[in-house]
Amino acid sequence: MKGNLLQAIWWSKWILGYYDETWYCGLFSQPPMDMICGEITPSYSILKSQDVARIKAVNSEMKCIYIIRNPIERAWSAIRFHAHSGVTINLDSAEEIIAVLKHPGMLLRNDYERTIDTYLKHFDRSQILLCFYDAIKCDPLGLMASITNFLAIQPFNDSLIDSKVLVNPSPKHSMPINVQDYLLETYSPMINRIAQTLGSYARTWSSTETNSTPLSPEKNSPHLPPPALHPS
Repeated sequence: MKGNLLQAIWWSKWILGYYDETWYCGLFSQPPMDMICGEITPSYSILKSQDVARIKAVNSEMKCIYIIRNPIERAWSAIRFHAHSGVTINLDSAEEIIAVLKHPGMLLRNDYERTIDTYLKHFDRSQILLCFYDAIKCDPLGLMASITNFLAIQPFNDSLIDSKVLVNPSPKHSMPINVQDYLLETYSPMINRIAQTLGSYARTWSSTETNSTPLSPEKNSPHLPPPALHPS
């Protein structure tokens, strides 16, 4: 009953509130005593510096978790997901696909260097945990341990983590060769820089096929706060 009441209060705030910083903070004001709360959207990766500064002003102690993936795999997965979700994309037309891949929102979501640098301008490195999507399959227990340690919360029960579960997978489809060439030309330089700067799973990105299973990195690859990718 108490859970239903808290949920009802939350929905009343969501529907009836005036959308400003006070309203937003109020959405997080009633979590159970033994829990911390947060929210998620990939759109945070495309924010401008002034928007991240506004986030910092709302909650200067906030912790950020940023999960990155081979940008070529991420871009192709996004295309297949959009096509499956009803967006009109001919998955056999390289011209149509490349036009979508050139959309500013798509490019920004794949520009990990820009995103990390933008957040590091406003948040201390200790407030940012950089993780790799690859670890969801290759090292789920290590990934979850890194996250719970970072958030200073109790570890998850290992039995609740099933590395075989795929959540909302995109339908499989062969990538047109011209699309693969475009993605390699666009993202190979960044992949090489990130592999040099961050190491870990990024070192496998340049040696994996776009539709293959990620290779395991060297043992005990860290999930650590990121360094500045473009030091001033």
